Amino acid sequence: MSWEDILKAEFRFNDIVFKPHRNEPQGWEFNKEFKNGLFISIIAGTGVSYSKPRGRLEDPMAYTEYEIMVNTNDKNNQLGLNPDGIGSYKTKEEIEDIVNRAIKLTDKENEGEFQFA
Repeated sequence: MSWEDILKAEFRFNDIVFKPHRNEPQGWEFNKEFKNGLFISIIAGTGVSYSKPRGRLEDPMAYTEYEIMVNTNDKNNQLGLNPDGIGSYKTKEEIEDIVNRAIKLTDKENEGEFQFA
């Protein structure tokens, strides 16, 4: 991997690995804390999320929409999430966009550089 590739590193939905949700066995979750302090949570499934479908699927990548939570200080609502940093019924592409914009927003706040943890 070249330095150019490293500098262009972005969050890709297809790179994540879901685990069974810790509080709801019919759901799925992915949690990630980045080195710049950003934390994200993506969930799907029965009883725990605003996803499509809301029921249990055997393959967590088979949902068409997910719920995401981002812990960034987004005072101007640049990410389009609710005041608690939660977005419901988001597609994989929308989640990639939200996370990559949150990374840049968090880096700007911290005046640091983005790095995967």
